[in-house]
Amino acid sequence: MEERPERLADVYFSRDYAVLLEIARAELDAEAQAVAPQPEQLAEGLSRPLVDICASVGRLERAGYIDGQPMMRGIKDYYLISGITTRGLREVGAYPNPADLADRLQRVLAVEAADADRTDPAKGRRIRQLAQGLTEIGTTVAAKVAAEMLKP
Repeated sequence: MEERPERLADVYFSRDYAVLLEIARAELDAEAQAVAPQPEQLAEGLSRPLVDICASVGRLERAGYIDGQPMMRGIKDYYLISGITTRGLREVGAYPNPADLADRLQRVLAVEAADADRTDPAKGRRIRQLAQGLTEIGTTVAAKVAAEMLKP
């Protein structure tokens, strides 16, 4: 059996995630809605070299976590950051992912079934059957149903 070559050290959690988190915090700060933080601000705030921040920003943009425009500034991966994407917001926990929505729906239905059991046991059984059916058809469909139910 052939041995797998050595793996490279993690860059996502050791470098990139902190940059994504700072971009998300700035975007979600109601008082700072003017513009997304730029690489120089991120480098200063995170006490890291600009070239290191730019490398993280480039990887985050290519992975679809942030939106940005490449700029010619003499540094590879220098991006003018325009904001965080839905995928980025999910990654930092600010937006629900489909599994979270499906889980939330299951909890709501369990409470509804328990409430219904007190006055109408047949209704409670139907609610539990609905919950079971959503579990069987999958997380994606359950998440879509939950998203529709949770809309204001």
